Amino acid sequence: MQLWNNKFSNNDLEALHTFEKKVKAGKGNSVEVYFTDISTARSIFKDIISKQQAKNIIADSSGLTRSFLEESLLDESLNIHFDGDKYTANAADIGISEMEFAIAESGNLVELSDS
Repeated sequence: MQLWNNKFSNNDLEALHTFEKKVKAGKGNSVEVYFTDISTARSIFKDIISKQQAKNIIADSSGLTRSFLEESLLDESLNIHFDGDKYTANAADIGISEMEFAIAESGNLVELSDS
């Protein structure tokens, strides 16, 4: 999960740490939480792709997600599908969604959905 640091105040750092503790309490060390800027997030994402040896990515087609992926992965030989069907999702090595907000007290993410 990447969080853009220009959207958060110092008060939010405490909430971020609370969120991270709650997430790790429920999911263990299989979850990583980052507080980063967009350029560092690109580097982190490339590392995740490398570690997972991912070749197929499915992502929502929001403007943020699309621009992030297209700018980050210009040199990569990956198959990126935006808003694919369930067969595309099942074949994906990595899935990417944009979340609306995080709830620190429970460690939950909120994603708005539509058809």
